[in-house]
Amino acid sequence: MYGLREILLSLSSTELTKDESINLPKKYITPGCWVVIAAIAKIQSYRSDRLIFADKNQEDYAKAIKLHLALDGTDPYPNHRKRSGVNYSPLAKLDSESSTNFATTEINGCVRSICGGNSDSLSELLNVIGELHDNVWSHGKDTGFSMAQKYQDYRYEEDILEFALADTGYGFLAEMKRVGSEINSHADAIKWCIQEGNTTKSSNHIDEFAQRVPDDIIGGSPYGYDIETFTSSNHHQGLGLYKLLELIKEYSGELFLASGDSGLHIDFQGNRNYIAIPNWKGVAISCKFKESELTKSKPTKDLSPQIIDIMKKLRREK
Repeated sequence: MYGLREILLSLSSTELTKDESINLPKKYITPGCWVVIAAIAKIQSYRSDRLIFADKNQEDYAKAIKLHLALDGTDPYPNHRKRSGVNYSPLAKLDSESSTNFATTEINGCVRSICGGNSDSLSELLNVIGELHDNVWSHGKDTGFSMAQKYQDYRYEEDILEFALADTGYGFLAEMKRVGSEINSHADAIKWCIQEGNTTKSSNHIDEFAQRVPDDIIGGSPYGYDIETFTSSNHHQGLGLYKLLELIKEYSGELFLASGDSGLHIDFQGNRNYIAIPNWKGVAISCKFKESELTKSKPTKDLSPQIIDIMKKLRREK
């Protein structure tokens, strides 16, 4: 498997400024890797012919997930995407309100299909996806991509649902500096951003000189990236990261979260550690859930033991 962690560790610190092709490894590539490739190609203004695929099957899959469409503006895939929205959602750009809303709808529809539409965790996960998409649109400088996919991991005897996104925008540390934070390391910025209640999107942090832009703006800010902007549709409060970590914990998921020169890894057993990575100018996230955990019915915390017992009996009688 070649995912977010693997590709970030393979990048040199100057990868984003090199004028060279991107060579893809001859391995099974997961969404975490695909979104990083798309983000790199976006900031480098690469077209698909700058990507060196390991084989034809890999190139065909890249076409199926609309990588070529995202980079070239044309879709060379000749077949009907029968599994789109069922086993995967294609790469989606997060560069405007409309595209971000469309990406959220498409990916959430895919998650519903994968989970069978009846998981207790569904509404929580769908809300988190919307929050994270909004964060990327607000801070990613029009370089964000996201994707979801279900696939079989040879290390486990069941399917994995992976949701991933990446951008080459400000990154956590630079974003915190913009609102006056005294934090000085990427690792500390990640630690701050994943705490409950911590967000740089609080109304207390709105720049009094920020420029209002239309809700449906397409492409970059007309004021340039150094000028703070806002829209009335930036209604999320940037709390998606804390909620995501809560889901990772509750449903025994795996997370890799990277910004700058630091990455946070939480494995399926809940072990947490920070690792050094070549500098990623932006934010990249990959979260994975085992299908059996994500679709497992879990009792509501507020229910009494008697009510939970009755619910169990009703399930057995069906």
